[in-house]
Amino acid sequence: MESQTLGTLLFDADSECRKSTEIKVPAFGNIECTFHFPELDQDVSVFPNEFETAVRNFLKRPADWLQNCSPYLWEYYRDTIEQIGEEDIDPIGDDEDILTKIELDPEIEVRWDCDENDVYVSFGGGCDWEIEHGLQISLRDGKFLAKVGDFDGHVSNADAYDRVDFKDVIYVKRSML
Repeated sequence: MESQTLGTLLFDADSECRKSTEIKVPAFGNIECTFHFPELDQDVSVFPNEFETAVRNFLKRPADWLQNCSPYLWEYYRDTIEQIGEEDIDPIGDDEDILTKIELDPEIEVRWDCDENDVYVSFGGGCDWEIEHGLQISLRDGKFLAKVGDFDGHVSNADAYDRVDFKDVIYVKRSML
């Protein structure tokens, strides 16, 4: 299977999906990442246009794009502190750059959110304040920030909580549940 943006997508038997070779991602400071397509098994022969568009959009995000996530990362941090307390977490000062407290995984997933008929680019990683659940960030159509929070595998909060009213909610505070 061919992608105009990523080249040949090979089927990976271990992950049971198509994946790209490594490609530099500007939004991650040009580190080399692999794109995974869990819904494209070996029986699918044509790369969907919607996936092509989402990948292309995501690769246009500039190196400073992650700054857009900072307010939501702070919400996630403060929510976690409120839930489990500061004694088990190294505090992050208000003057610190919260982006220095996360580490992104170089494996990026692209998939449908079937309930919404949108394509999401989603990636995970670790964060200093929530070691057990980590971090997940998703972009609808590869360009609109859609979700920031703990890694639960869902590409949107509407999907995660089965609530359509959460479609445009980027971070769900525990008090909202």
